[in-house]
Amino acid sequence: MNMFVALFLLNLSFLSNESVANTGDKAACVFIALLMHYSMLTTFTWFFIQALHMYLWLIRQNITITNYMRKITVFGWTFPAPIVVAVVSLGGYKEVIINATSGKNTRMCWITDPLIHYIVNIGYYALVFIFTTGIFIMIVTKVVQARHVKAADGKRSTFRKQLMMVLSLFLLFGLTWAVAFFSYGPMLIPSYYIFTVLNSFQGFFLFLYYHHIHNDVAGNFSDDPESSSSTTTIVQSRINVVENV
Repeated sequence: MNMFVALFLLNLSFLSNESVANTGDKAACVFIALLMHYSMLTTFTWFFIQALHMYLWLIRQNITITNYMRKITVFGWTFPAPIVVAVVSLGGYKEVIINATSGKNTRMCWITDPLIHYIVNIGYYALVFIFTTGIFIMIVTKVVQARHVKAADGKRSTFRKQLMMVLSLFLLFGLTWAVAFFSYGPMLIPSYYIFTVLNSFQGFFLFLYYHHIHNDVAGNFSDDPESSSSTTTIVQSRINVVENV
């Protein structure tokens, strides 16, 4: 839910960015740029937390963490804050004029310094991407191994369910954002279209994923530990975890 809120704020600030920029109000422009940047970094952070959670739940197991939900919630929303404060103190948020090939100019409030953009945004996501990709490979390896091991009820995971799991992890870990790394040369325009479609509908796709999980297992599965207790123990049977995912 925290990741959904971060995605919602990101999309909301992006869609309203041009309207705010057209007002000519510098303070409002800085605010909407700050909000969009913070929402984007927060979204990346929640991709990292989701992968970390899956690692603790599936790979490590039997981990007891005090105030687990409180800690990850505070971390997810506060970690990007100092970065945004540093950028705004440097005056990095200003109005940007985007020249389209059609000749129409579009105003937007964003980071004007390319160096800050590459270090703070591209660099930050690159670190998250390396971690989430590593966890993704670990989980897919577990799934492949589980295909050859029968579960407790004697059934095997179907290929369709395994494929759905792999695709859902792409969304949960934000791996679709890595398409931006290929936006060069002949892949520039295709990568823009793929990036826009996948990431604009990411929240909708995640909604379908959780809806499918809810109907498929009838409430017997949850990827979130109990938040009512101050101490959470992440423990699952290794085979059952792969089957449930």
